[in-house]
Amino acid sequence: MSDFENREFRKKQLKQNMIDTGEDKGYEERHVKKSSSGGAAVEYNKKRLLLLLLIPIFIAGLYWAWKLYSRYSKYTNYTVISENDITKGSTVGYTEFGNGILKYSKDGIVFLDKSGKEVWIESYEMKNPAVVINGDYAVVADKMGSVLCIFDKNKKIGEAKTILPITRVALSSKGVTAVIMEGSGTARIGYFKKTGESIDISVETILKGDGYPVDLSLSPDGTQLIAAFQYIEGADMKGRVVFYDFSEKGKSMKNRVVGGIDEPFASSLIARVQFTDSTHSYAVADTGIYFFSSKNLLSPELVKQEIFDSEAKSICRNKDKVAVILKNHSGESANKLLVYDASGTKLLEKDFDYDYKYFDMDSGYIFLYNDNSALIYNMYGVEKYKGELDFQVLKCLKGNAPNEFVLIGAAKIKTIRLK
Repeated sequence: MSDFENREFRKKQLKQNMIDTGEDKGYEERHVKKSSSGGAAVEYNKKRLLLLLLIPIFIAGLYWAWKLYSRYSKYTNYTVISENDITKGSTVGYTEFGNGILKYSKDGIVFLDKSGKEVWIESYEMKNPAVVINGDYAVVADKMGSVLCIFDKNKKIGEAKTILPITRVALSSKGVTAVIMEGSGTARIGYFKKTGESIDISVETILKGDGYPVDLSLSPDGTQLIAAFQYIEGADMKGRVVFYDFSEKGKSMKNRVVGGIDEPFASSLIARVQFTDSTHSYAVADTGIYFFSSKNLLSPELVKQEIFDSEAKSICRNKDKVAVILKNHSGESANKLLVYDASGTKLLEKDFDYDYKYFDMDSGYIFLYNDNSALIYNMYGVEKYKGELDFQVLKCLKGNAPNEFVLIGAAKIKTIRLK
């Protein structure tokens, strides 16, 4: 055999040995198995990722379905969750304060939690107590008297006596109190610290010339004040809104007056003025609602107004919203409800027929009620409840849970759940 043939023979033999060992076949099987296993893992991870994505979408869908159901559902009955007697002492009225309720009378004030349990009690003597709340502070003033008491959420922290009878009172979120005091032919605006000490700031007006002050409100920090006046010019009764500044910027202004707005109120009776935050305020008159901006402290301006097509019957405010009920002459219903935010944006317009006695707002709900029935709307205008109450109610508040409300009467407090 030649060398060439010998080499070819060895090559064939070597090649045959390589095939017979099965090494290539094993490698191929392992490679196929590995590829198959990797593909299954990828498929599993895809399914797991899809499931992780679908779970929050499903939860969000349930949440919004519940929100929509809660928003638009209506109820015709309720069940009583809790009931407590609150017969101790006399009663003039109730108002919400912090996470509880203030019950006030001619001889004292009681702070209750929303179940009706007494937290603290303070005594005083007043003939006609009026309460104003702002944040963590409350003031009780004796209208046409000379005593005012200031409270935080724990106790009485201040008391003051005025030299003239009190006709109006305002409170800042810092506890600063302003009062309108009326004398013979004059009216004076006085200031008090939350401890009751008099602040050396006062504004005096001549009733015959400047007009009669009908309402006032303090900015949250107490440095700005808005007041409404009514005055007579010729045979006409006119209104005026005046802005005061008691900070350093207002020192150079006569009587601290930084602005006055007359024109919109040429034939108006102004019922209320109110600061909603440090730069926004409004006035409600029988002719319309007017929104002001004090971003320029030395030049407040009217930024928006809405003229009513009929006279205003009732006014209610809650934090940053104000609601007005008008006599409805144009529609089939007797009343028209309007709700605005601090900037003057209309949030709700609703016609309704209901003979109400009391009118409140709390936590996104509007309460219209009388001695033995109630009508409750949410801010979307949905009638959540209209029906009878099983006792005489003096105050309605939102409860802690969805569809729960607190009903307060002269002798008892109930928490109810609509059903």
